[in-house]
Amino acid sequence: MSEIPVIGGTGRTGARIAPEAVARGQDVMSNSRSAPAAPVTGVATAHGAAVNTANPTAGQEVVVAGAVTAR
Repeated sequence: MSEIPVIGGTGRTGARIAPEAVARGQDVMSNSRSAPAAPVTGVATAHGAAVNTANPTAGQEVVVAGAVTAR
């Protein structure tokens, strides 16, 4: 399987999903607005405004959207 992009990878949900996917043997790219507070071993990161980053979902088989807002 190709790399799994986790959109919102430094947030509450994505920060739990990314290391779990790595623990299960997946390659993970965390995409978020801000850099992680602490790097997670095995998780590649990209951060910045969404309009300034390449489409992280192009050509991917799986995409995880951890960017959710609970109200």
